[in-house]
Amino acid sequence: MNSSGRRRGRANWKWRRSRDTPSERSCRIEPPVRCGYGSRLVDPENVNLHYNLAGAMSSLSEIDLTLETLAGIAPRLSPGMMSWMEADPDFDPIREEPRFKAMMQTVKERFAPA
Repeated sequence: MNSSGRRRGRANWKWRRSRDTPSERSCRIEPPVRCGYGSRLVDPENVNLHYNLAGAMSSLSEIDLTLETLAGIAPRLSPGMMSWMEADPDFDPIREEPRFKAMMQTVKERFAPA
């Protein structure tokens, strides 16, 4: 800890967040998540942006936002992106999530030979 009582290396927003009133705290999303989530609106058709954003959300354990982001791009995933997603360690935190498994299965079925 430094002289102000804050841990070294920790972002100030986490420290300040604990000082918010309960009503402010309940309706705020932490800044990295809020900024990333907002970038979806800047370029809604960019599959790579959404894929990388979902990976970042997953790394932050934001399961619902990850799955919401992936659901938006699932119909547009290419076979290459699909195989990359299967091995991408960013998605390890949600790999056992039933909604993730169902989405992966739906996308795989789209590429299955008829």
